[in-house]
Amino acid sequence: MVWIYFLIFVVLILLEMPIGTAMLLSSLLYVIQNGQSFVMFAQKTATSFASYSLLAVPAFRFCGLCNE
Repeated sequence: MVWIYFLIFVVLILLEMPIGTAMLLSSLLYVIQNGQSFVMFAQKTATSFASYSLLAVPAFRFCGLCNE
């Protein structure tokens, strides 16, 4: 069942949608389909924004853009 959401993610990426948006849409579809709580979804999303390892890639790209 999880492969369906992964396939949706890959299709969205191939349609040149930003990775963050594709991840958000595919995970939101999973939450809706399985009847899970939106509060839990929001909590996990907010927690992931506080992760330094996830913020390293956008910060690296921003620094690269500033150096050009």
